Amino acid sequence: MSEFSIELNPFPFDEIINFIANLNKQFKQLKRIRYSFGIQSFDDKILTQIGRPYDFLFIQKFFKSLEKLKEANNVFNFDFIAFGKFNSNNCLWDQNKLNFFKKFLISKLPDSISLYTLEVSEKMKNYDFY
Repeated sequence: MSEFSIELNPFPFDEIINFIANLNKQFKQLKRIRYSFGIQSFDDKILTQIGRPYDFLFIQKFFKSLEKLKEANNVFNFDFIAFGKFNSNNCLWDQNKLNFFKKFLISKLPDSISLYTLEVSEKMKNYDFY
C-alpha cells in the first residue's frame, strides 16, 4: 500500500486528533496519507442548523492542532459547503471570517480545498450532514 485516504469531521476533537496522530505514526512509511476534513462552514448559525456540534472557535482550535500534526507525507483537504443566504454584500461570511479564510488559504495547512454551494431549506431540516 502506498497511499491511505480517509474522510473525517473535526468532532469529537480529542478522538480525531488522536486518530490522526496514531495514523501518522503507524503509517509513516507510506508515500501519502490523505485526510479530507468536512468543515462545512464558518457560520455558527449554519453549523447549528445542520447539526454540527461545534462552532467557528472550535474550527480555529482544530486547525491549530492540525498544524502540529501535519507530516511530510500528509495531504490535507478541507471541504467547505457554503450553506445559507448571501448578505447585503453578496457574501456568505462576515468580513472577519472571510479574512480568516484568506489567511487559511495561503497558510501551509491546506493542500487542497473543496467548495460546494447549497442552500438549507425546510425540506433539509432533518437531513444528516455528517
